[in-house]
Amino acid sequence: MDWARVKDSTGHEVTMRRDRAEGLGLETVDKPATDQLGRPLPAKVSTDKAARPPRSRETTR
Repeated sequence: MDWARVKDSTGHEVTMRRDRAEGLGLETVDKPATDQLGRPLPAKVSTDKAARPPRSRETTR
């Protein structure tokens, strides 16, 4: 199985099958998608400088 590291619509980096990522039109990130044993890496949550999840415009109103 061919894995890819992608950035989803929320800005988080996730690992998914390359064909699925391409089918969804997600942006591929130039980083490893698997660990040394070939297992998919866990998601990396996007945060601001204070390590809080970014807030959307809808939640700031």
